[in-house]
Amino acid sequence: MKATVVIPTKNRPTGLLRAVSSVKPSEAISVIVVDDGSDIPAAEVLIELSNPYVRIILNGGVSGPAGARNFGVSMASTEIVFFLDDDDQMIAGYLQDVLTALEGEASTADYGFSSMRTGDRVKGLHGPTGLFGPQTPLEKRLGGLGMGFWIRRNCFLDAGGIDEILRVNEDTEFCIRLAKQGRTGWFSAAPGVEIRPEGRNVANDMASITRSSRAAERKIAFEVILERHGDFLASFPKEHRSFVRRAVKYTARSGNFWGALRLAKAQKVSGYQIWLDAISGSLSRGRA
Repeated sequence: MKATVVIPTKNRPTGLLRAVSSVKPSEAISVIVVDDGSDIPAAEVLIELSNPYVRIILNGGVSGPAGARNFGVSMASTEIVFFLDDDDQMIAGYLQDVLTALEGEASTADYGFSSMRTGDRVKGLHGPTGLFGPQTPLEKRLGGLGMGFWIRRNCFLDAGGIDEILRVNEDTEFCIRLAKQGRTGWFSAAPGVEIRPEGRNVANDMASITRSSRAAERKIAFEVILERHGDFLASFPKEHRSFVRRAVKYTARSGNFWGALRLAKAQKVSGYQIWLDAISGSLSRGRA
């Protein structure tokens, strides 16, 4: 089985070179680098790599990480597509472990992801390696695109791709759509990616979009999730409450304290903690 690793990139020359090198492109695992308008073109950054299994293309779709990923998938020809951020590195053996599992116990899986390693810590979801599906708690089915995420290409297209309007939490919204479709997933307990430690920037590389995003952007993302998927999330009270709390928190942090309280009321979720979130969010205004 063959796979393609899609790496969207913009202004991270050092990270990009490390990311591509970590994949170890081969006949079985090719790489598509989608350059989203870097000041130093990705083709120049990777010129010394000179690997026939690395394809560098300019983003012909909507600008931004989501648009670049969607365009990359549209240009892939393999059944399986992995995603890798240009400031992370794939851990040796992960790609082949997933492909081997797909020919055996994970053969029914439509998508999957892994835990992550940062320094000597393992982050992300925890649990045993194996399949998960409609009976699995929703929170364990929502993996980030930077978590060694992979998906069958036809499943990705059938779900409509990643929302190109959202700048943050677009992976959460995408995974909710997969859950609504009843898709089966595969979780790899062993870390699949090494992520850059928070706050540690590489010289000449742009900072992480997710870590530097403003409260207003997160507010919009959670409002979109609740608006689109509120009926579905209502079947998962714990997760629904979590999304409401985050929407309330970031609405307050964006400067709209009363809007945060109205949102909590409109979502018909009451409770002392939500009010505390709104108040603490107001005091923390402007922080991501």
